[in-house]
Amino acid sequence: MTAILLSFPSSRALAIRVQREADSPAWLVMTHDREHGWLHGDFHAALSEAAELAAGYDVCVQSSAGRWP
Repeated sequence: MTAILLSFPSSRALAIRVQREADSPAWLVMTHDREHGWLHGDFHAALSEAAELAAGYDVCVQSSAGRWP
């Protein structure tokens, strides 16, 4: 019997988070280590930056919006 190892995406616990701020139209992008964050005025700008950060850290993007462009 042979085995093939499959690579899975990085854990969601290590994701770059994009979440809507409560009572605000702003979107917060937080790094995977939760030490840095940036506010954006719209979802698409936040998601674009999150994707760039995720590629640099080799992690995934997780959004509280539950939608993708």
